Amino acid sequence: MPEGLSNLVFFFARPSNILVFLVFLGLVLLLLRVYRAGILAIAVASVGFVIVGFSPLATLALAPLERIYPKAIPPEAPPTGILVFGGFVEDDISTSRDVPSVNESADRIIAVADLARRYPEAIVAISDGPQVAQMAARIAETFAVAKDRIRIEDQSTSTWENAVYLKRLLDPKPDETWLVVTSAWHMPRTVGILETAGWTGLVPWPVDYRTPVGEGLYDWTPSAADGLYNTNLAAREWLSLLAYWMTGKTPALLPGPIEN
Repeated sequence: MPEGLSNLVFFFARPSNILVFLVFLGLVLLLLRVYRAGILAIAVASVGFVIVGFSPLATLALAPLERIYPKAIPPEAPPTGILVFGGFVEDDISTSRDVPSVNESADRIIAVADLARRYPEAIVAISDGPQVAQMAARIAETFAVAKDRIRIEDQSTSTWENAVYLKRLLDPKPDETWLVVTSAWHMPRTVGILETAGWTGLVPWPVDYRTPVGEGLYDWTPSAADGLYNTNLAAREWLSLLAYWMTGKTPALLPGPIEN
């Protein structure tokens, strides 16, 4: 799916946007004096905001994704390189101000910096869109990752292109080991796409967890804004998993081993 079309689909598929549109529809119906339907639309939206914003819905939707790769397991031998697909750069602010700015997924670049310190011979490969990948590399350098260790792929516009273009750039060999750094909720799709694109020797390194374990899964969220954000995040990731699976770019709806 082209990037513009996918962004349009996800704009209308966000639960928070659906609820806002429902409120707007209700107001329009009231102005048109279609009172019963208008009140019903606003009532449904109000209940929806409470459920989506405060209930454990978002946590329960993200938890199965984060259970696939519950923790990072160091490889037996030093890795050839460290792969990170961006997603931690605040695009508009960083590029317009020419100042590196990170978002809520900054755990990714922190983990990359730590791994680069642990494995001083490993290259650091960053894949993201034009300008953004360059900015991500600048952030890595501020964490003392040497510039000559960094490889940049800056033409991709999707996770699939991240995998394909990086493979073309790095030409990985069958006996090499590559650490894959991304958010835990994004790791199943990332690993599935990399494997479909022909990568081998992958070692998942999940970070940026959004869900607790145990009884905390069922806690209500104290902030409606957090609940709405994480529900949007979960909806997008599940829809992306479905789309990639249906187009043959991942081997399963939920790729990867589940550790019990």
